[in-house]
Amino acid sequence: MCGKETMQAAGTVTKKLAKWLAEKGHIEDTEYQQERAGAAAKDLPNATEVVGLLNAYCDETAPVRHGGEIEDHFWIDRIEPGKLWLKPLTASNSVIGPIPAPKQVTALCEPGWDIGGVVAKVGKGWRLIEVWNVSP
Repeated sequence: MCGKETMQAAGTVTKKLAKWLAEKGHIEDTEYQQERAGAAAKDLPNATEVVGLLNAYCDETAPVRHGGEIEDHFWIDRIEPGKLWLKPLTASNSVIGPIPAPKQVTALCEPGWDIGGVVAKVGKGWRLIEVWNVSP
């Protein structure tokens, strides 16, 4: 919904706000919140970039849809260069993977991030065929 610079600024401003609120006695210790806000300054722009990269990748490489698909939100469980292992939020308890992904994507992602989209069983493996969003 906004550019990278605005996302980075939002994390920085939120961190400063949490610190100020604690200093003024309006809230208690905000160390954790300040850490998260600082991380958001980096993670939000990266997540936005990952969505664009994955959408382009899906457009170029997605197989024809043919069933055997899981539409869900997926937690990133494990990452290796060019490979993701995803755990569906609602569809099952098992981890799906490895799922091929561009190395640029796997360099930007972090375990625990949420990918909303669709994966499909293709041959002996899985492929991303649609991505709606990525959230740190």
